[in-house]
Amino acid sequence: MATDIQAYDPFILRQQENGLGITVIGQRNNSGIGVDRYFPPEGIFRPLTFMPVKLDFSNPVLPVLTLRGIYMQQQQHWPIAQQQYPLNYDPPQPIWR
Repeated sequence: MATDIQAYDPFILRQQENGLGITVIGQRNNSGIGVDRYFPPEGIFRPLTFMPVKLDFSNPVLPVLTLRGIYMQQQQHWPIAQQQYPLNYDPPQPIWR
């Protein structure tokens, strides 16, 4: 199981488990051109963190939640009311999932 693997490289370790945001996997097609030729033909996968940025109740029947996807290459923080909070960051997620 992927959860049983013990990694020694810090890039392969989950960086935050109690931060803000939802960790997801971003994907795009592999064009096979330029540096894409060094990646798997199935596609290019990257770690992202989704954060809610707006909740619109102008239509009470259908409220709209706006999310921002943040490409996480290193640990980042999110400002809330003069404070900085760490974002969830899971760099090996595209590799193990």
